[in-house]
Amino acid sequence: MREGGLDALFFSIWMPSDVTGAAAVKRALDQIDAVREAVRAHPRDLMLATTAADVRKAAADHKIAALMGMEAPLKKGYSEADVEKILGGNILRVMEAVERLKGAC
Repeated sequence: MREGGLDALFFSIWMPSDVTGAAAVKRALDQIDAVREAVRAHPRDLMLATTAADVRKAAADHKIAALMGMEAPLKKGYSEADVEKILGGNILRVMEAVERLKGAC
């Protein structure tokens, strides 16, 4: 990854549309745990990034930023409480801002 000049990895926390409710939340949490475990296993190379400041810090520390996102969770039927549990409030606020911007275009 370093030889190719990769600065960041984006992991998609994705569920097929037929996986919903508690099963979807569990699978999403399992995927997030896998990303976090990869970061823990490679602390010299990877840094979990949940904000733009984290991405800048990873670059300053010569690490690869590991980011996670979830495709349109509210449109897929996840409740805001589920999204909060899965990804935390920060990503929800970012997604809401993106949705507002898209609506303004």
